[in-house]
Parts: sequence; C-alpha cells; structure tokens
Amino acid sequence: MAHATPADLAAYVDPDLLADQTTANLTRLLGRASAAVDDLITEEPEPSVLADLDALRRATLLTVEHVLTVGEAATVTGGGISIGHVSITADATTGGRMSNSALPDSAVRVLRAAGLIQPAIGSAW
Repeated sequence: MAHATPADLAAYVDPDLLADQTTANLTRLLGRASAAVDDLITEEPEPSVLADLDALRRATLLTVEHVLTVGEAATVTGGGISIGHVSITADATTGGRMSNSALPDSAVRVLRAAGLIQPAIGSAW
C-alpha cells in the first residue's frame, strides 16, 4: 500500500516535475518509494498516530521527488534496487534491513525525526 497518492504528490512537488508523467507512472513510483520506506523503518508506525502516517507520506513524497529530479534508470538485483542516483541494498551487517543511505537524506531525516528509524551501525546522526 502506498503511503501517498498522485494527488499528494501534485500538491507537494514542483508542477514541472509532473508535466510528462502519467498517473499510472506516478502510482508505480509512489508504490516503489513506499516499499523502500517500509524496508528502511526499524520502528513499527502506529496507524492511529497521525505524525507517524505523515512521516511515512512525506518520506515517500521526498523519495519520488528525488527520482523525478534525477531521472529513473531502474535495475533490480537480488540484493537491492537502483533508481537513478538512489541505491537500496540490504546486507548481513544490517540484519537484512536497508541501510540509512537507501533513501534521499531528506527522507531519512523525516523518518528519523519521527522515531521510525535508527542510524545504521557505525553511522553518524
């Protein structure tokens, strides 16, 4: 389930980024970004806590905005995915969880501020 809708995205990003995008493509990007956010969070969000839901939505929107800004050249491998300049990987050092570098810094900051992720082992706040 996506944490944001195409309408949320239209209200959040520069309209020029959406000019050449179809609703189907935006829905796909939002779904992929939501999955990346879900893979990164270390604390289960509370569905009844609006701040948690807002953090998931904003992190998803920031991730799609980043992809729309840098372009999308997606490749999927067994250990991760790469979309433009965003690379998502999981490895044994993080217990199979995504590293904090899996999303744009802006999205990581939103999730960390909401208490939904902790820094990766050996990383600075």
